[in-house]
Amino acid sequence: MKQVLISFALLLSTVILLLWLAQVQQFFTGQIDDMWVAVFCITFLIIGVFVVKNVFRKTTVIVQRSSIINYVQLSKAGISRREGEILVLIDEGLTNQQIADKLFVSESTVKKHINNIFSKLEVNQRAESVKKAKKLSILL
Repeated sequence: MKQVLISFALLLSTVILLLWLAQVQQFFTGQIDDMWVAVFCITFLIIGVFVVKNVFRKTTVIVQRSSIINYVQLSKAGISRREGEILVLIDEGLTNQQIADKLFVSESTVKKHINNIFSKLEVNQRAESVKKAKKLSILL
């Protein structure tokens, strides 16, 4: 959005400047010649190419499907529902602070849940916990 506003501000500023220059030229010569028409056309062509290139550039969006919790397997592993929710958010790549913000709890609470998950799944890292949860069919 910021780029669009800057581009249109640049375009508007250029239009005002060119109109002012054409007015000054007309004041001194009494007529607008073909040179000013060419300057207008070339300027708008350059600005148009710039705007299209920068504002409408192609972006790639990667959408990751959220994992689904298998509550039967979750309870068999001794993992609570809240720890299962945190496991899903870990799989989505969220940090501890982002998980805390999303679940409206403190970061230390999230850390405690993650440590519980690690001990219940017998792993030491976040990626390992997700991998093991998928292997145990806790996360689908």
